[in-house]
Amino acid sequence: MYLVDDGWISVEPPQGMDGLHVRVKLAENGRYKITDLFLHGGQIEADQFRGISISRLEAQINALSAIERPTLDADAPDDELTLPTLRRRAGKAQAGRQQLIEKLQRPTGQNPDGFYRRVAVAYADQAAVTRSPAKALADEAEVPVTTVHRWVREARRRGFLPPAEQGKAG
Repeated sequence: MYLVDDGWISVEPPQGMDGLHVRVKLAENGRYKITDLFLHGGQIEADQFRGISISRLEAQINALSAIERPTLDADAPDDELTLPTLRRRAGKAQAGRQQLIEKLQRPTGQNPDGFYRRVAVAYADQAAVTRSPAKALADEAEVPVTTVHRWVREARRRGFLPPAEQGKAG
């Protein structure tokens, strides 16, 4: 995920696509809502488009806003934003995801808050693209799923993830 202070967020795209970008606005209830979506790369098939869950993306974005939403770039005011600018950001979203995967390993005990923030970001990121985010993270980190469940529970306890909803990932 690549967050920019112009309201556009670049997220990991569906398989076979080059980029997925959503624009968000803060609603009256204090939660971010998606107002625009830009999907690009090759030929878009119906199943790729159907695989984009607006509710999961909004849950992911709101989970990140609950922790620290870093501003990584401030060079594209809304009236100057172009499609090529969004296309260039696609690689940054995927690079950010790779960086999270590499860092998400068993905690060393140093900087536990930093580790659980990374767990929260990685979990929210996976919750947007899969129904089993804990399993996906366990596979990436090469740890048992129960370990990821414990990490997520602790991230929630520390306030880095919102409370769990029965039957819903994220």
